[in-house]
Amino acid sequence: MLKQKNKVVLALVLALFLTPVRGQQPVQNPPPKWPTQPTPPPARQQKPPPIDSDDVVKISTNLVQIDTVVTKNDKQVTDLTAADFEVFEDGKPQQITSFSYVWTVPKAPNTVVAKTVSAPSKDKDAPPVILSPIRADEPHRTIAIVVDDLGISMESIGDIRRQLRKFVDEQLEPNDLVAIIRTGGEVGALQQFTNDKRLLMRAVDSVKWNHCGRAGISIFPSAVATTLDSGGDESVRQGNNGIGLCMNSASPLGDSLGALKFILRGMSNLPGRKSMVILSESLPTDYPASSLPSSAPTQASSEPGGNSPLSNFSDLQRLAELAIRSSVVIYGIDTRGLQPLGPTAADTFSANLKPTGTQPFETLSSRAHLLTDNRTGQDLLTRETGGFLVKNSNSFGLKRIVQDQSGYYLIGYRPTDSTFNRRFHHITVKAKPSGLNVRTRSGFFGMTDEEARPLQLTNHDRLNQALISPFVASDIEVHLTALFADDLKSGLMVRSLIYFSGRDLVFVDEPDDWHKATLNLAAAVFGDNGLVVQQLAQTDAIRVRSTEYERLRRDGLVYQIDVPVNKPGAYQFRVAVRDESSSLMGTARQFVDVPDTKKRALFLSGITVSGDTANAGSSAGERSTVRMSGPAIRRFAPADNLWFGYVIYNAQTDNPSALSSLTAQARLYRDGKLVYSGTPKPIETNGQTDLKRINGGGGIKLGPPLEPGEYLLQIVVTEALGKDKFRVATQWIDFDIVK
Repeated sequence: MLKQKNKVVLALVLALFLTPVRGQQPVQNPPPKWPTQPTPPPARQQKPPPIDSDDVVKISTNLVQIDTVVTKNDKQVTDLTAADFEVFEDGKPQQITSFSYVWTVPKAPNTVVAKTVSAPSKDKDAPPVILSPIRADEPHRTIAIVVDDLGISMESIGDIRRQLRKFVDEQLEPNDLVAIIRTGGEVGALQQFTNDKRLLMRAVDSVKWNHCGRAGISIFPSAVATTLDSGGDESVRQGNNGIGLCMNSASPLGDSLGALKFILRGMSNLPGRKSMVILSESLPTDYPASSLPSSAPTQASSEPGGNSPLSNFSDLQRLAELAIRSSVVIYGIDTRGLQPLGPTAADTFSANLKPTGTQPFETLSSRAHLLTDNRTGQDLLTRETGGFLVKNSNSFGLKRIVQDQSGYYLIGYRPTDSTFNRRFHHITVKAKPSGLNVRTRSGFFGMTDEEARPLQLTNHDRLNQALISPFVASDIEVHLTALFADDLKSGLMVRSLIYFSGRDLVFVDEPDDWHKATLNLAAAVFGDNGLVVQQLAQTDAIRVRSTEYERLRRDGLVYQIDVPVNKPGAYQFRVAVRDESSSLMGTARQFVDVPDTKKRALFLSGITVSGDTANAGSSAGERSTVRMSGPAIRRFAPADNLWFGYVIYNAQTDNPSALSSLTAQARLYRDGKLVYSGTPKPIETNGQTDLKRINGGGGIKLGPPLEPGEYLLQIVVTEALGKDKFRVATQWIDFDIVK
């Protein structure tokens, strides 16, 4: 009975995925012998109280609220009260009317949280990490690491990649949302914020020297001796250092500022307090105002830099004001680190220096000025927004920056009418206890938040924001299964099955026993650089009668979307749905790695899973279980039959011996530990018409000892080539066991 049911279910699964099934695979029958001591579920930690995401930087007619960090010996002080602070606006004391301390990490003070998210393992067969989505009301840190590759020399790139890899590998927590963005690349895409270390490592690998930038090959241009007059007196000039190797002229500073502005505007849509870390070695202040390029994103006239009194601010001051209004703290890192300023082997001096010759001293002086002047822009942005600048440090101080974001004080006071006179107001916060360092915003421009950001979002805008937001929206339950495939006709593609809970949708009663719900659906595939590869948006009216209405409410909706991709790579598939009647939204996302199947290596497609209960007590019970354990939602009861299907690519069809040696093995993991390993089973290829795409699959009866929780199914396909030579391909999919 189990074998017969396996054929039926596997045919159904593979009919959903890729091509119709031509041949079936034997199941792992009898059921596997389970360990007597299953892996216990992880202990649940008490959830911290939610954060009001609006209560960060607020400037309204009845409240001015700012964020403040207090440190002592570079460690945060978190136990102060309102009585320990003094607040001044333009030198005038203000009465504190609201006060609190907000933790941005999911832990209590003075405790240590074990790291549960690791960087990609060097072992290609190691189980991937299952990441939980982050809600906006949960404690979290949102960090944009902006690599100003337009202002970084080739000499610094290796150190930057090394420090960023260390940062991602060792210092990120599961609830940290991070984006690594290059000013010379595609910027401002919020979908690049993630807690997935695989994606962040790929972003680090994309950091390269930009030969069209304004920085050269080395940090300091080499010194070259030149003759100034017929008397033979010599001086020193700087070599071109490789600047301008691009066909166009070297990138102006405005290109970097335009990119920073674009990122800040995007971050303003994220809730809570955010931070931007700028890595650069060439961000000075001594450049003409209004140097933002004409191609930079436009802004409303009431925003800083538009047709407002802020127009006479420098570009950096306008950026700082935009960061303040967006609740973004800016940190700076001078990527040159600790640099020697004296002559090097790359410098050329005259061999006949007179005793009064000044060539080496001119070089030392010019490099000292260059080192200081080129970081003045970063220094200004950090001071204005409450961050700090890391300089003369080969470690870049990333650990200190992250620790500085573990929490902050929210201090508010009631403004007077003169506060909103459209002039800049300086803010000073002092701590009464001695020995404390207090950092906060330098001030704000005298406009309310409503005046500064008057734009009203449409429902379409809100749906798109939910689609690209790094935070999950869960008013509507949404599940997503996104799979890689290489279709014979369509080529490389991502096939997605999307499940919407029917109980979360609002149906309007209509005459003649009809019920109607209207859904706004948006979906997009993003490359690992944040670019949109494919996207769609549609509005569906779901109109059903009572019988179908009850089934839909119980079983939900499943959509299938096929998206072709032009080339191999790492992709994110994201989907957002909005109910027009209730305005409730839900989102889901999944990472899909599309390999290059044109190579001769052995590959597996994504895996589909489905299930049923062997001893369902009633037809209603069977229907409920099938709904719960379908390919889109991937939830199973402890005693379910778990069916799976996949496709094998690039088997050696011209080698009958290798083809007949194909075997598949199923493994189950929980919390990175192996809880079941099946016996390798032969792949039956007889009757299959396309041996370049061999259908495979099988089944496992889930054992009662398995505790509810998240699991990973791994399929390992092995092809023997003879004389102890093998080719191995593996694929993963996660699923839940629920009571």
